[in-house]
Amino acid sequence: MSEHTIAEREGTAGTRATGAIKIEAHIARVAPEADGRFAFTLDNEQVWRQLSAEGDLLARQGDAVTISHGLLGSYWLQMKSGRGCKVTRLR
Repeated sequence: MSEHTIAEREGTAGTRATGAIKIEAHIARVAPEADGRFAFTLDNEQVWRQLSAEGDLLARQGDAVTISHGLLGSYWLQMKSGRGCKVTRLR
């Protein structure tokens, strides 16, 4: 069974919140970490960290991003350029 089907059934049964959570913001700061991952501070003061050090997003201060729910409780940060990565919220 697909994640989409499971989400629909859980939403109908009342065991999962309905409606997608989506955050639209701009990057206030990009900070490289020692392990090769990046931390992104947004203009709404939230801080998100890249889950794996794969590829380069070419993220810069002022870039617009959208953070949305991914599969299985994960979060996805996507830039307007189409580049993106899985992230976790630090604060």
